[in-house]
Amino acid sequence: MPFRFRFDPYKFVMKKASDIDRIRLLLAVDAYDHPVIRKGIKEILQSQNPDGGFPERIGAPSSVISTLWVIEWLLQLGKDHTPSFHKAIKFIWNMQRADGSWSENPEIKLEEWVTWKSTKHGMPYLTAMAVQTLCSAGYEKDARIMRAVEYMKRTQLPNGHWPAHDDTRHPDPDASCVPALLRIGEPRDSPYVQKGINAMLKFLDTQDIENTNEAYGLGMVWPSLVEASVELDLILEKRLKKLREIQQEDGGWKTYFSSESHPGYTTTLLVNLIKAGALSKEEIKRELYYHCGSVKRV
Repeated sequence: MPFRFRFDPYKFVMKKASDIDRIRLLLAVDAYDHPVIRKGIKEILQSQNPDGGFPERIGAPSSVISTLWVIEWLLQLGKDHTPSFHKAIKFIWNMQRADGSWSENPEIKLEEWVTWKSTKHGMPYLTAMAVQTLCSAGYEKDARIMRAVEYMKRTQLPNGHWPAHDDTRHPDPDASCVPALLRIGEPRDSPYVQKGINAMLKFLDTQDIENTNEAYGLGMVWPSLVEASVELDLILEKRLKKLREIQQEDGGWKTYFSSESHPGYTTTLLVNLIKAGALSKEEIKRELYYHCGSVKRV
């Protein structure tokens, strides 16, 4: 029996989320010909800056994170031989730091409360994201990738975590770095991979599931552990039950810093659940087409 939420999260994302977030969800279920993708990709490509990068919003400086997402989408859509694609790849390489890492574009002014991003220091999770995207684009053997891998190995903490700027216990870097190391060919029994897996499992083991009302940590590391072939059935069952319980009536989930449902936050959670195999791709795809009027609900 497929898992069912109490309220419809797909309607919430399709109505409230940005084009970028809606495209993230649609591509996670292979809905390549959905009207939102056809229209959204065209508009996003038109927003490409002269430096080759893509902004979070039109007219803003290029964002490394946004550009990596667009590169992934162009690869999925078979548009990896276009001028826009090659310009974006060049921008990402130009953003690599001397130590092999990536940070966010220094031209972006980050709000003080955005402590998990940096324009001044290398970021393990962003470096891992860049490594995976560039490997997908055919750069697995590039020496610059090897520098990035060495950076990730060098910055892993003794407890197996990778540091984040706001909190070294946050799972985001671990959830990115372990798949990136596996993607580049690091053996699963490598000490770096094993320590990372154990750190994520310890993070899950120490979560106070019964008393939390914060969704992000409940769904963060699942895709990475699935990629590492870790058995997750019991872990998933408990957290899915809690996510269903704390879902808000509009279909979304709130952040730790707001009482309102957050479209981007909700999108990331759903994408992670899809990647972990906890939700049916085909069922979600039907829902997403239904919400644009393309199909009738049965």
